[in-house]
Amino acid sequence: MDPSNDPVLTALETLSRVPSAGLEPYRTKAVEVFHNLRQFVEGCHPSISALTNALDLSSEEIKTFLIEDPDSSLRTGTIDAVSPEDEDPRVFDLQVNRKSLEVRFRKGLSQISLASAYSVWEGDQENRSETTVHALVQDLSALEKRKRLSIKEFLDHNTDIITNQRVALDGIKHGIKCLVFQELFGYSGVLAILSFVYHHFRSVNFEELQALRNALASVSWIVQLAKEKTPWYEACRRAYEGMASYKRIKSQLKVIFR
Repeated sequence: MDPSNDPVLTALETLSRVPSAGLEPYRTKAVEVFHNLRQFVEGCHPSISALTNALDLSSEEIKTFLIEDPDSSLRTGTIDAVSPEDEDPRVFDLQVNRKSLEVRFRKGLSQISLASAYSVWEGDQENRSETTVHALVQDLSALEKRKRLSIKEFLDHNTDIITNQRVALDGIKHGIKCLVFQELFGYSGVLAILSFVYHHFRSVNFEELQALRNALASVSWIVQLAKEKTPWYEACRRAYEGMASYKRIKSQLKVIFR
């Protein structure tokens, strides 16, 4: 069949060009159509289906948690607990096995903090015009096409504060995926939501991130919450970085002067 005469393709192309305001008079039908499209996309990607189902089941609990002010959301966690003096507190956070929302949330923050530190280091190296995160945002298959600076090399530069390199390596890899998805989705607040379905997000491959973006963008409560909570989530990041930095400096001083 001539693609120009395919009614389904014509309809999809038309929908892709219609602005949100143009769909408003057809809200009921549009919701029905996008629901069907979401089911189709998820059917092609079981990992995405599992993730969206988990979010639907936990939506009220997630919304309730995200009402907390940034300081309260970080209060019940591990950085303030007694951690090894020779270990980065972010890595220590990643090793906590409790499954509370607070612990999951802080694990997400620790992964993003570690990945951000790696990206800064990567960008500072000679002849690096772009970081891995930037390359992946442009092309989700870039991991296979590009010679990357080793995360292990970054960790070797930080052995004074990161002793459990296996946990740190895994955290950085996942944090990179989070930072890439943040750019694809458009609101960093979406990472606050995804931190509560951590294991499901881990199962989504880089090549599936655009499909995940499209699936979540069709869920109104996720889009609205991600947009509303972006300033809140950025405040949580800053608060977490401040606590983690203080703990790292304090631990290093104890080692130096003991």
